[in-house]
Amino acid sequence: YCKPNPKYYEELLAKMDVKPEECLMIGNDVDEDMVAEKTGMNVFLMTRHLINRKDQDINQWPHGNYDEMYNYILQLKGDNN
Repeated sequence: YCKPNPKYYEELLAKMDVKPEECLMIGNDVDEDMVAEKTGMNVFLMTRHLINRKDQDINQWPHGNYDEMYNYILQLKGDNN
């Protein structure tokens, strides 16, 4: 399988022997990277060098720059710092 097929991500999860909710897909391509959400993975869309071929509304996913990504990761971990 290859992106954007969700089975690509499912195959990776199986090979790494991890649960989707234990993972975070960080990418800049709306079509190829955000599809990982369909497997149950958390996702974050980097807006620097964004690829959005179909001009989708990106507000449906956590998104932003490196600082916002870092804060999102802290939120996922449950850290308040």
